[in-house]
Amino acid sequence: MLLFDITTAPSRAAVPAAMTASLINAIGSQDCSRHLLQAMNYVAEFSHCTVFEFRDKGTPAFLGASGCQSSERVNRSTKAYLGRFHCIEPMRSVMHAKEDRIFLRHHTAADLEDDDYRRICYDSVAIIDRLSIVAKARDNSWLIVNLFRDAYQGPLPEDRLNAVSQYASLIVLATRQGLALERQQPDTRANALPMSDNLLTATLSPREKQVCRRILAGMSHAAIAEELGVLMSSVVTFRRRAYVKLDVNNACELRRALSGPGDEH
Repeated sequence: MLLFDITTAPSRAAVPAAMTASLINAIGSQDCSRHLLQAMNYVAEFSHCTVFEFRDKGTPAFLGASGCQSSERVNRSTKAYLGRFHCIEPMRSVMHAKEDRIFLRHHTAADLEDDDYRRICYDSVAIIDRLSIVAKARDNSWLIVNLFRDAYQGPLPEDRLNAVSQYASLIVLATRQGLALERQQPDTRANALPMSDNLLTATLSPREKQVCRRILAGMSHAAIAEELGVLMSSVVTFRRRAYVKLDVNNACELRRALSGPGDEH
């Protein structure tokens, strides 16, 4: 396992034109993870990319996931991570930093101490290592861009790790700018979340659906109240009513209840 603080690391590498195009396309795109993966694959080969925004200890907001091969494999590991393993995310240890920092972390599946996490999110989908670029998104949240390599690609060579570090700040800039644009249209991410129009969701009121979508996006009660223009106590009430109607007790159970049929594995 390797962890670097690359906040002040100078970059002297020239940026390929095709890589620049991918980074520009990532800004404000609902498919940002695909463009970020394309950009970094000009530097080193990765099988898939995931992007999250973390706030405090809650479930991270899912910003995107894309793979060069099986989307089913990417979806399976991402769903397991959001539902159970985000709590032991190794990069949570650097999220207490007050300053605007950028970190680069590389680990292999063998470095993971939790056997279930390694088996479900790595071994079962043939992932052997992960490179993470971590940076502050705003005062109370952090962005994580994860780049994975599979067994076919083999371990990330040291020279490629050094090459990625040269471009990490550009990845952070593109992701931050995209998130800033998204906040100008607050319903974009919430409305993009899976919420099947079956009998379950048909029982929810419009306000209960709005609250549930934002809970799944990782938003706090205070943030939901501010965005919807209601009291925080009202958010708690809408959440409680929705949970009773859906017979769930927490955000993880809510995610499972409101996932579309295509998300079940």
